[in-house]
Parts: sequence; C-alpha cells; structure tokens
Amino acid sequence: MYEQYLNDHYRGINNPRYGKGEEFKGENNPMFGKEVSKETRDKISETRKNGFRNGFIKLSSKIGRGIKTRYKKICFRSTWEAKVAKYLDDNNIIWKYEEKRYILWNNVSYLPDFFIYNNKKELIKIIEVKGYVTMENMLKVLLLKEILEHCIVEVWDGEKMKELSLI
Repeated sequence: MYEQYLNDHYRGINNPRYGKGEEFKGENNPMFGKEVSKETRDKISETRKNGFRNGFIKLSSKIGRGIKTRYKKICFRSTWEAKVAKYLDDNNIIWKYEEKRYILWNNVSYLPDFFIYNNKKELIKIIEVKGYVTMENMLKVLLLKEILEHCIVEVWDGEKMKELSLI
C-alpha cells in the first residue's frame, strides 16, 4: 500500500485518498487514543534515518522476506535488489527492472529481476537476486535458460552479493 502512495502516478488528485482526509481525523484515525512508547518512537526514528542512506528509501511495507526499497523512483522488492541496481548504475551497465514476464509451462510464469543490455540495446544477461534459493527458483531459472538460449541467466545469492561487496 505504501508503494502506491509513494508512486508518482498516485500523487495529488490521482491518489485514491485525495480529498478524503476528513474521514481519518479524530476518532476515525486508527491511531486515535493510542499511546506509542518512547522505545517504539526511537525505533521508528532510527529506521527512517537509516532508510535514507546512500540514496535509498526503505519502505515500511514488508512483503515476503524482502523489505521494499525505493531507488531512483523504482520500488524494488528487496534491499538487495536496490543495491544491485545501484551497483549496475555505478558500473555504467544498462539495465531494466522486471521488464518482461515469461510463461514457463502451463500457467506458471516467471518475472526476472534485472535485464542487462549491451550498447546496441540487445539483451545479453538476466540477473535474478535471491536471498534464499529454493528448488522451485532454480527450476524456473533452468527453464528460462532453455527459452533464452542467446542470453546468460544468473542467480545472485548472498555469496555473489558478498563477492561484489554489496552486503
């Protein structure tokens, strides 16, 4: 939900809650009458401060195992993905994020994280960032390799991220 409100397309009049502030004032506010401890306020403050380091904004909405993270107006599904994006930028690598979904079999689809291009705008590599690699993940990667014979498909796990000094 936070991604929706931070997204440029949902600001101002395009925001579904535009002009509805009165509905959430006073007793209608979900936090009305609730006390927040100093410890909780300090934790929130520290998290927000840390989220603005190195050009990253950590969003508080947690999905799965990753923490949604915004970098250069793109909302990534994890901090690792945002770090990879910054790494690619720092190394002048042309990339796009979650550009195309592939149908692997029946109705099973796969949306790779990073699409890497050469200077001729030809797809040369796909990078999938995984904190935890499962058999299902690896099966999808292997099937994608069969579909994209001309393209390198890599999984960047914790070991690769450490190797590149990203974590």
